[in-house]
Amino acid sequence: LTKRFRPRVVSIEYNANWPLCNLRTVDCAGGRASRGSAVQESFECLPSMLGPGTFENICGASLAAIARAAELRGYTLVWVEPLLDAYLVRSDLVCKGEEPDLSEFAYAVNLTVHSPSMDPSRAGRWLVDFGQVAALDAHWF
Repeated sequence: LTKRFRPRVVSIEYNANWPLCNLRTVDCAGGRASRGSAVQESFECLPSMLGPGTFENICGASLAAIARAAELRGYTLVWVEPLLDAYLVRSDLVCKGEEPDLSEFAYAVNLTVHSPSMDPSRAGRWLVDFGQVAALDAHWF
């Protein structure tokens, strides 16, 4: 979403594994040499411990991280289809006082959808707390 391209409604997939209070997201630059790695990596969601056809829980962003990013970009989270998508509406189109509270979507989070990674160190390399980095790092916006 940019200053030039401002759709009225946005649908975005979210990671339902993480609880509502969790602002986790994948930092696709997390494995790059600038973060201390000798070799540049690119993020890829890999099969989980359950094997082929299943994917690890180190993918995407939590619902809370998406809601916060949406707010910073002038959008409001208005609906969640559990395990699938979050729906955002441009905030200037939402009636003041009618915005749903994030807690109303508690039914759609903390659900076991994906399994842990086969490589536990991946979480430390790729996952970040969006609430902390968004205020500090311009590459998020």
